[in-house]
Amino acid sequence: MLGGMISFSPDSIVFTRRYRQAVFALLLIVNAMVWVLPSNVAEQFAREQPVLLGRYSRTHVAWLIGMAILTPMILFPAFATSPAMLRRRVFAVFSAAIAATLALLAINVGLYFVTDYPYVAGDHVYHRPPNARYHSVYEDRPEPGQAYPVIRPGFGRVECTLTFDANGYRNRAVPDQCDIVTVGDSFTEGSRVTDGDEWPARLAVLTNQSVYNLGLSGYGLPEYVAAVKAYGLTLKPRIVVCMLYEGNDFRSTTTQAQRGVTWLQVLKASPLLMRLNDALLRGLGPIGSQSAAQRLPMLAWQPMALPEGPAARYYAFAPKQLLELYAEGEEFRGSGAWFASKGLLKELDRACREAGATLVVAYAPSKAHVVFPPAADRLPGNDVLAFCRLRYNKALPPADQICRAIAAGLGRRESVISQWCRQESIPFVSLTSALREACMGGRPCYYTYDQHWSPIGHEIAAKVISASLNKSTLAHVEGR
Repeated sequence: MLGGMISFSPDSIVFTRRYRQAVFALLLIVNAMVWVLPSNVAEQFAREQPVLLGRYSRTHVAWLIGMAILTPMILFPAFATSPAMLRRRVFAVFSAAIAATLALLAINVGLYFVTDYPYVAGDHVYHRPPNARYHSVYEDRPEPGQAYPVIRPGFGRVECTLTFDANGYRNRAVPDQCDIVTVGDSFTEGSRVTDGDEWPARLAVLTNQSVYNLGLSGYGLPEYVAAVKAYGLTLKPRIVVCMLYEGNDFRSTTTQAQRGVTWLQVLKASPLLMRLNDALLRGLGPIGSQSAAQRLPMLAWQPMALPEGPAARYYAFAPKQLLELYAEGEEFRGSGAWFASKGLLKELDRACREAGATLVVAYAPSKAHVVFPPAADRLPGNDVLAFCRLRYNKALPPADQICRAIAAGLGRRESVISQWCRQESIPFVSLTSALREACMGGRPCYYTYDQHWSPIGHEIAAKVISASLNKSTLAHVEGR
């Protein structure tokens, strides 16, 4: 077939030295451009995306790899000196490409059987593999390919054991009945903390009540409603604590099962690509990232110190954490995201009431929301403005006003949600003030280089929620 398609005459231009030189020169120019032109390193750091070799994004490196593969595939037939040689070489290239593709597909399929995935699909909502148990060590430091002009000390080394029950949630066992059900995302599941340190486990100790944890990393409001209905209310709780994380809980209005699986998600779940990505990050990420960050003055104030002085602890965050809360302001109140979220919260509240349970909304603020306002008056306005410009092109206050303006706007979303909860007679628990007070006192509630709470943050969250659960509600639970 290929032989019939390739019918150049022996004196065709494709067999001349000039043609071969032109092809070689063109490929040389394209390869040089791909290598010489860097990615937008500042934007990569701002998006908390890795920078490889101190110059390139992962997508850029994919182009480098692609050109490294395509170049010999093009040059080999291009340097043929006769029609017969051209046919043989084109056939060889196509054969090698097909064989390599089939081999990679076979390897990928084989890896599926030896790869432990952290989630499994459920009848109602996805969850962890039933009865799974994981051990890991978290080092609070920048991920490979991430860096700052000065690498500040983080929280330290945290050894984590995560135990999941038969339902795939972070409990030692599935009880027949419980007093309190908690639901949320990774802040409720307890990312980066070991068994017993997550706030639902601490809440059980503080209240002397049985607590069943339905928190799972990646969940949003649609999953909260589905999980509570499917697993939580069957335990006949008197209290359901729904923790809302302001960072991403208002972005989706449907569950993963309702959205379906996209080709991009299938591609990201490829075990072969995951291993390649990990190898690239660990091999190329540390090279040059520190020197690249040192050339970006808008990052000089990151990680941010709080408090000042010898008791300072450090907190790194992306521009998005500042701008998403500040930029929308009162627009959140009339947004489609909040309209849909209100509907889901009403559905959850109605289901709880029908089951004889009281819904309590606990509000988990982002790291920037907690630590930025106390430091706003001493931060370099020019650097903060340039930092924000990495992700935001609309109008912003001038450098001498931006820090105070952002600090004043970070609490608007929480205010909207707390007001609505009061109108709906849903108990609302804010964790912002307690977390901020602890951070100002030198107790790091958040990790330095991760958005999640440290064990100290979970401790404070449990104490605030425990104190906020009114005595009459707890007395009702105890007297059942």
